[in-house]
Amino acid sequence: AATPAALLPEVVNATQFVTNDAVLLLAGTIAVVPGLIALLRPRTPVFWLLVLAGLSGVIVALIKAVALVAVLAMLLWAVAAFLRDRAGGSRGSWGALRCTGVQLAAGASTTLAFIFAQQVIGSVPSRQVMDSVLSDSKVNEFPSTHLVVGLREAVTMPFHEAQPVTEFRNVTVALIAGVLVIALLLISALPGPTRLAALNPVPIALVGAAVGGVCVFTLGLHLWGGYSVAMPSRYLIGLVPLAALMGLKGMDRLRGLSWAVPPLGLTLAALIVWPIVPMWLGWE
Repeated sequence: AATPAALLPEVVNATQFVTNDAVLLLAGTIAVVPGLIALLRPRTPVFWLLVLAGLSGVIVALIKAVALVAVLAMLLWAVAAFLRDRAGGSRGSWGALRCTGVQLAAGASTTLAFIFAQQVIGSVPSRQVMDSVLSDSKVNEFPSTHLVVGLREAVTMPFHEAQPVTEFRNVTVALIAGVLVIALLLISALPGPTRLAALNPVPIALVGAAVGGVCVFTLGLHLWGGYSVAMPSRYLIGLVPLAALMGLKGMDRLRGLSWAVPPLGLTLAALIVWPIVPMWLGWE
C-alpha cells in the first residue's frame, strides 16, 4: 500500500541530486513511530514512550529541521484523535497527545539549540551566510506571493513530474502515482468500520501539517531576515510515511484488490527506472 507514496516522482527527484532531501524519508519514518505506538498501543508504559518521543524529536531535528513538519502532522493527528475520543467520553488518545507534544517540543528545542551553537562556535555568523545566499530575496513587503506559491506547490506535490538525471520527464508516472495516493487518501477517509479506524484523522493532519510547514518556513525566513522565499515542495517528503499509513487504511477497505498491489508497484518502478537503464549500462 505504501508503493504509490514511495514512488511519488517528488520523492524520486530527491534521490537524483546531491542534496540531503532524500533523508527526509528516514526522518519522517522516525517521526511517525512514537505517535503510532501511542495511538495503536495505548497500554505502552508512559515513561518509555515519552523517552522515545523525546529522542525521536531530537534525531529528526538534527537530520533536517524541515523534517519537523512530520512531527507536526503527528501532533495534529493526536489532537484530532483526542477530540474525537473526548466527544465519545473516552481519553484513549491522551497518551498520544502527550507523546507527540513532547516530540515536537524536543525537536523545536534542538533546532533552536543548534542555531545558537552555530552562532557561538561558527567563524562566520549564520545570518551573514544566509544574506550571502538569499540576498536577492530580501523584500520590505509581506511575502504573500511566495506564500501562495509554496501552498500551491504543497497541494500539487503528488502530481509533480519525475526529473531523473537524463532529459526524461515522466508525466505518466506523476499522474498514476498522484492519482493513486489521492484515491487512497479519499477512500481511507470514508466513514464506516475498519480495522484501522484509529487512522481516520490522518488526512486532516497531513493537510494541516503541509499548510503549517509552508507558513512557518516562508514567514519565519521573512521575520528573521526579511527574505521572501517559497518553500520547495520536496521539503514535505517527510510526510510520505504518514501518507503511506493512510494507504494501508485505504487498502484495508479494498482487501479484495490486494493482489494488484505488487504488479502495480513493479510497473511504477519500471516506468521510473527504465529511462535511466541505458546510462547505467553504458549505452549512452
